[in-house]
Amino acid sequence: MVRYGVQNTNDRIQRRERNRVNRSSSIVDDDEDNDEVDNIQSRYLHPINARNTSSISDEFTDDDERERENSCDSYVEDSFQQSTIDKKETKNYSSVVIVAVIFSIIGVIYMFYLHNNRQNQNIYDESKFYSDIDYLCKNYKINYNSIMQIQSVISTTFRKEDAASLIFTYNSANSNFNPANFNQFMNDLAFTTARYLRNDNNIHNHVIVDSTKLDMKVHSELIERYRNDVTKTGVMLVTDLDEVPSSLAMAFHYYCDEFNPLVKKSAILFTLNMAKCSDPKITHASVEKCLAKKWTIIPKDNIVPLLTRIVNVVIDVTNVI
Repeated sequence: MVRYGVQNTNDRIQRRERNRVNRSSSIVDDDEDNDEVDNIQSRYLHPINARNTSSISDEFTDDDERERENSCDSYVEDSFQQSTIDKKETKNYSSVVIVAVIFSIIGVIYMFYLHNNRQNQNIYDESKFYSDIDYLCKNYKINYNSIMQIQSVISTTFRKEDAASLIFTYNSANSNFNPANFNQFMNDLAFTTARYLRNDNNIHNHVIVDSTKLDMKVHSELIERYRNDVTKTGVMLVTDLDEVPSSLAMAFHYYCDEFNPLVKKSAILFTLNMAKCSDPKITHASVEKCLAKKWTIIPKDNIVPLLTRIVNVVIDVTNVI
């Protein structure tokens, strides 16, 4: 009986504990259900709360949108700034290139100007030739007609590109004759003529042949010895033509060929002392006669054309003092 009563007592206690636990569990479940119901009711039965929730959601959405817009604007602005910088750099580079090209063009023009200016300074044209001949006329007391002859013959030779032969006669027997002045005049004249015929202000010499010192055996040697030099300078000055040996005189037949010149645009200047001639009068005939007596071994068939070519222009400079 005792055991049974104890057992019943224990059973009642266990049932009581189970009921308590079940009630607690039921209360918890009811609370959870009530919370869920409250949430549902608050959502649907309280629109203010619902709107607040939606407003918060909208606020987040608007902020995100503004942030995206700001980000986009910032990107566009950065892109624009970068594009502006690139354009400025491109513009600056183009400006540098343009400036460099301009300076290059200016440099080329300047060099071209210097080159032309240097060439112009080196050119010895007809106006300079005429001016210098006029100066010689005044300085050495040459008569005007003689100067006009020189200017005319040399200018024609330059234009036609042929050869000219001029004999300058003087008379050493004259009381006022000054050999130093005469020689200086002839050298100045030859120098001036050379610069004009070669159109070059830088020519500083000319070919001078001293007839008393010629040592060739045949006239071809005389031709070859001076031909290149005459080609360069354009002028050969032969002093005392009457002293040229007969064996060499024919060389001047070729140098003085007007139609087929040995050297184009050249002038052969001779001096002749009329004091050594039988007829001191200064004429073409007296000059030809004087030379013919000197070159006796030249055949008549050759002496006539030789004298015709050599005695082309006779200029009286006996008044040089």
